[in-house]
Amino acid sequence: MKNNRDHAGIDGTHLLEDLGACVAQEYFGPGTEGFVFGARPGDAGFGERVNELCAELGEGGQYADWRTQSSSPKDGKLDVAVWKHFADRLPGKIIAFGQCKTGTSYRNELEQLQPDSFCKKWMRDFPAVTPVRMFFVAEATPRDGVYSLAADAGVVFDRCRIVEYCGGVDEDVLARLESWTAAAAGSAELGVGRAASTGHGYHQSRRTADRSKAESVETTSKW
Repeated sequence: MKNNRDHAGIDGTHLLEDLGACVAQEYFGPGTEGFVFGARPGDAGFGERVNELCAELGEGGQYADWRTQSSSPKDGKLDVAVWKHFADRLPGKIIAFGQCKTGTSYRNELEQLQPDSFCKKWMRDFPAVTPVRMFFVAEATPRDGVYSLAADAGVVFDRCRIVEYCGGVDEDVLARLESWTAAAAGSAELGVGRAASTGHGYHQSRRTADRSKAESVETTSKW
């Protein structure tokens, strides 16, 4: 969704990340906590966000850059993280890392997020249990394609599965989702109206040109 992702002052990619975090928490059940990691304007730097994530997880230690390159990533392909603590809050719990894609051209990006690589490169300590991989996509996936998609991307949350676990979505997220959807639908209708108007004008011009041509031929024949 590189184009037309902003409607009603809301970024659709950020909205899917917020929605994905809520849906994943609902899917993993009561007590599941979530963290939206995807970079946004005004957010803390990458290292600070990793530190915050480690503190919330109670695992990972802190931010550590084990690479040799000097450039820092935007978000390491991580958009959403969820986990479920035990009462003792000790290491060794289920953790899931997810990537969100709002467009339809995501087939070549299914394996971009690799939780084990993320932890090895950006955390001082590797979590006791490797995080599960999740993939959120805004479109509905054909049933016969789910197995292949999941094999490449991890636990898939397509449009139908997202709707299935929307019961616990925050009111703020729902309100923004409604506003974005209404504005996007209005924009689409306007686009259709413009296309229809343009088409009508084109055909009207063609009819005028054809009539003028016919009149010209008739006048020429009278000469």
